[in-house]
Amino acid sequence: MALVSALLGASLAAGPAWGAEAKKPAGKAKAAAHRQAQRPVVHLNSPAWLGYLHLKRDQLERIRKATIKALDAPIDEEIQCGKVYMDCTVRAAKEWIEKGVKYRQIVIVLHKGPQGSGGWTGSKAFAMNVVRQVNGRWPEIRI
Repeated sequence: MALVSALLGASLAAGPAWGAEAKKPAGKAKAAAHRQAQRPVVHLNSPAWLGYLHLKRDQLERIRKATIKALDAPIDEEIQCGKVYMDCTVRAAKEWIEKGVKYRQIVIVLHKGPQGSGGWTGSKAFAMNVVRQVNGRWPEIRI
């Protein structure tokens, strides 16, 4: 009997049992968690963006960083993402607001680098897509 009461006491001290729900975040924390869940994600290596080019991970990482900068940069400011000047550029070409939602057109241009220099493949590649803000935040940019 002493063993049963000791086990029962230990389980009650450990917290709610079986179907009992844990405390949910309240107020601002709950709202922040909901907003984070609603944030869209852009995958640069998807066919809609740059997936058809089969770029290397380091190239995609440089493009990702430049794309993040382009989301808040002035319109038509070219952000370099290549090792060689003008090898790769990312820019926000347009911005507009429709029904209270802000949109930006992102343009990525890749030029061919010298053979064996680690430059981009192909003579010229071009990707253009539109991203929008959700709850005042731009989408997360991933590879």
